[in-house]
Amino acid sequence: MPKQITDIRKFLKISRKPDTTAVIIVKKKSRTKKNTIITKLKLRTKRYLYTMVFSDRKKAERIENSLQPRLKRIYYPQKKVAKTTKKKKLNKKRRNKFKEEEEEKRLAVNRDGNCLVEMFIKIGILR
Repeated sequence: MPKQITDIRKFLKISRKPDTTAVIIVKKKSRTKKNTIITKLKLRTKRYLYTMVFSDRKKAERIENSLQPRLKRIYYPQKKVAKTTKKKKLNKKRRNKFKEEEEEKRLAVNRDGNCLVEMFIKIGILR
């Protein structure tokens, strides 16, 4: 059963209980007030899910930092993991390969050995 708590001392006291297993931290934008973020700290115990709501970001961070390190922390929305650079390297390789293919097309040689494409570029037919 969920319960909402308004007293900070009571919330911290519950967080120190041995049956408290996890802290769920939810950050959402306020629907009524613009540019404010509402933080919900939820304590998972054996019997209840205790919730405390903060509209003040600094106060929420202080209480979050004061919670015991043994508690498992779950963040919603999930924290983004840094993207790997492998994709960027692959994209560079593909771009280089594409440029090489374009050069090969540009230097296409006919049977006689004349570069037709370069000749057309000089004449002004191709760009």
